[in-house]
Parts: sequence; C-alpha cells; structure tokens
Amino acid sequence: MFDAIIKFIQTSFGIWSVFGILGILVKISEYQVKKRNTRIFIYASACACWALYFLFRGSGASACANVLGLIQSLVFMQSEKHKWARNYFWLWLFLGLQVGNCVIGFSAWHDVFPMLANIAGAVAYFVIGEREYRLLSFFNCLLWLFNSICKGAILALICDVASVSSAIVGIIRYIIRVKKLSKQKEIEKIDQVI
Repeated sequence: MFDAIIKFIQTSFGIWSVFGILGILVKISEYQVKKRNTRIFIYASACACWALYFLFRGSGASACANVLGLIQSLVFMQSEKHKWARNYFWLWLFLGLQVGNCVIGFSAWHDVFPMLANIAGAVAYFVIGEREYRLLSFFNCLLWLFNSICKGAILALICDVASVSSAIVGIIRYIIRVKKLSKQKEIEKIDQVI
C-alpha cells in the first residue's frame, strides 16, 4: 500500500513532493501547541521541508523565503533566554530580507500575497503574546491561501487550507481556554471574599 502511495505521489507531483507533504503534516500541528518555542520550532521544521520542496522544484525565491524563515525562527526562539534576541533590530532585519526576497522574485500582481504573508509571519513569530501570535498567524495563513489559489499550486493549496483550518481551531481553543481561566479567577476571588 505504501509503495502505491509513493508511486502516486511521484507520478502526480514529483519526488520532491515528499518534502511538501512532510511540511503539511508538520505545519498543521503548529497552531495546536501552546508553548511559544515549540510553535517556532515546528514552524522552523516546516520551513526546512518547504525549502527543500521548492529547491528541488526549481523555485529559488520560494526556497530562499523558507530558508529566511528558518533562520528567523532560530533567532526568535532565543528571545525567552537572551536579551539580544528580543531586540527589534532582528524583526526589522528579517522584515527587510523577506520583502527584499519578494521584490526580487516579483513577477505578477499576486506576488504581493507572499510579501504580505511574510511580513505578518515575521511579526507573529516575534511577538510574545499568544493572542497576537494566533491572530497574525491566521492572517498569514489566509494570505498564503490566496497566493496558492492564484498560482494553482495544488500541494501548497492543500497545506494552506489545512493551516487555515488548524489556525481557526487553535484560535477557538485559545478563546475557550481564556474564558475558562477568567471564570476560574472569578471563582477564586469569590472564594477569597467568602
């Protein structure tokens, strides 16, 4: 059965699609994780998979964007341990590099979507707050979805639909968790008064 699945993937999408499929599986788990560094590590892993996918596919700008995302993740993961990683210099540097990469690779009107997605993504992974991260990530996923629709990239479209769905579930779970915590705090306040 596995041989048949691999043969179908190779003939339908090419051997490089294995990296794209791994990227999909890794990426959708990101939005269900609460711990910031774990989310960023998952994102970095997905970037590595997608960088290889686009490299083998011959899309240099997309591969470069994912390599930048990987490096950016490694820096942003250090922000809880090291003060230097919290410096806004890093955010501005990676925003500039991502925008520069998109400008160099710009060929059609819909190439604005990856540029905006990379901006939202860099800010999402830089911020510390979970609420801000989740909202910016959802916006990031939507922009990538629009890009995939415009370019007709089937594997990327599958990933983006799954990512948007996972981000929505993550937001709902976050909202439910916040409501549950606020109710617990109210009960604790009442118990203290009594």
